[in-house]
Amino acid sequence: MSVTSVIVRMYRHLLGDCFLIIVENDGKYSKTLVDCGILQGTPGDDQRMCDVVGNVYGSFGKNLDLVVVTHEHWDHISGFQHAAGMFGRKKFGNLWMAWTEDPKDPDGLALQARFSKGHSKLSALAAVTGRPLRAESDGQSVGLMGFAGPLAAAKRNGALRGSKAIYENLRNWSKGEPKYLSPGMIDSLPGNLKTYVLAPPRDTKLLFKALPSNSDKETYLGARPDDEELKEAQAQSPFSPRYRWRSVKQINKAKRTGTSEKWVRDRYFGTGDGELDRRIDDRYDLEFNRLAIRMDSNTNNSSLVLAVELPDASTMIFAADAQVGNWLSWKNVSFSEKDANGDERLTKGHDLVGRARLYKVGHHGSHNATLKKDGLELMIRDDLVALISTDAKFALKQGKGWLMPNPNVSKALDKHAPGRVVRGDLVTKPDQKRLAAIVREGKGELYVDVLAYGDWPADYSHQNP
Repeated sequence: MSVTSVIVRMYRHLLGDCFLIIVENDGKYSKTLVDCGILQGTPGDDQRMCDVVGNVYGSFGKNLDLVVVTHEHWDHISGFQHAAGMFGRKKFGNLWMAWTEDPKDPDGLALQARFSKGHSKLSALAAVTGRPLRAESDGQSVGLMGFAGPLAAAKRNGALRGSKAIYENLRNWSKGEPKYLSPGMIDSLPGNLKTYVLAPPRDTKLLFKALPSNSDKETYLGARPDDEELKEAQAQSPFSPRYRWRSVKQINKAKRTGTSEKWVRDRYFGTGDGELDRRIDDRYDLEFNRLAIRMDSNTNNSSLVLAVELPDASTMIFAADAQVGNWLSWKNVSFSEKDANGDERLTKGHDLVGRARLYKVGHHGSHNATLKKDGLELMIRDDLVALISTDAKFALKQGKGWLMPNPNVSKALDKHAPGRVVRGDLVTKPDQKRLAAIVREGKGELYVDVLAYGDWPADYSHQNP
């Protein structure tokens, strides 16, 4: 059964991930859905995701062979709730999740206990501070809560995360037993595409490392204290000033000039005007925001990351929302296989990244979700295509304005994939010669298709109602 074409469908105008991998084997189609979500608070989110899921089931055959869930953020799983009725009726063949969700994995159970404890604390802080438990779909700022999803009402025995109910539904909708994937494992997507599991890492130091090191420029913003890029990073940070990076140089200057009290006030209490504010309700607000940021980063770093091998040995990298530590772990992952002679052959994680023909850009193009030396600079193919699932205008309404994609990341992507960067919030221009042959837009701007391998199917137009 030979693979004749591979199409990656990116559903559009979502600040969230929803990708359909369509594999053609001699005229027959297999479909894999990688995540299905939209940011909480997006106007019309319920109808949008029902339209998306209707298209998932209605194109290239009525069945869905596999669902891959990368991590529990709302912008990756909310579609399973918005369109629960459709999933419940139609179901799907199999389900893949990361080891972090395995109810028999001790490390996974420990991580889930940690997440549950943090979620319960967030719910309790929300009750104290009078924050709403869910964001309204009014198109305005929802902040980090938009990623976390609705908070459960605080309970004495802890608040159940909404993602857990969604995951339980997914297990019930799957016709096969769920698979829980760990780095180093090899499996196959429906349609017979070999798939390598790169992450999430089991090393807790890497699992909880979200930001670049001060000593190294791991991302395209860098974090070295004396570097001008640090100022740019602070200016472009998606968070309010009190949560931005501070360099050793800045701290030492404050100490030398006797302004350490002002620095502390600016760093931890906002504007720095007036006396230090020790009101207990402000302290609760501060703690809520700090915990929300930490939980957001830790959850992103628990992303399941896959390298899907195409028939010509090039790869598709689906990086979900992986941040710094997750990316750094890939270099240490090895895959053991038997060659045609029965001899062992090792494949390294970075080898797979270096063969990338398609890169699903991490975390909507944010500042610390695409690595430099250990990431994009390894992707040297001259036919590399980058897919960014974003809604930049809606992102700018969040918090102090989230830059998704970040300008520096966009610049780097344009350099490595010139003329071959496809965004979910922009209409693809038909005169872009580099894209014209491999990109086709769906009706009503619902999706954009990218031909990752082979030729467009002869019946392509008839497969898209």
